Amino acid sequence: MTVPLNETHDPARRSFLESANAADCDFPIQNLPFGVFRPVPGATPRVGVAIGDAILDVAAAAASFAGVAADAARACAAPSLNPLMALGAAGLVGLAAGAVAGFERLAWRAKPAPEPCPDGAS
Repeated sequence: MTVPLNETHDPARRSFLESANAADCDFPIQNLPFGVFRPVPGATPRVGVAIGDAILDVAAAAASFAGVAADAARACAAPSLNPLMALGAAGLVGLAAGAVAGFERLAWRAKPAPEPCPDGAS
């Protein structure tokens, strides 16, 4: 699946999260990878998006999204990426655009990143 570049990849975009604006940042606002994490040790894994040195709990922020992005955010309550990926490009692109907009306008206060789940963890 090839997704064309859109406004979420604009190099001029900046996040309220200072660590995401650092020149050596692996996860700036233009690169928001989805992954599985545990909000606290022993909690059920869920899907989050990394930005700077933090992770956004996407399902917890689902009320901040609308339309297809809201559907995609609710799919992130699952302990794997499978439900999110099943929504296809429209869900991923919509969710990424909504996340970028939220990170620009202080919609969320990110917490320091918890440890990611090892492959196959449930």
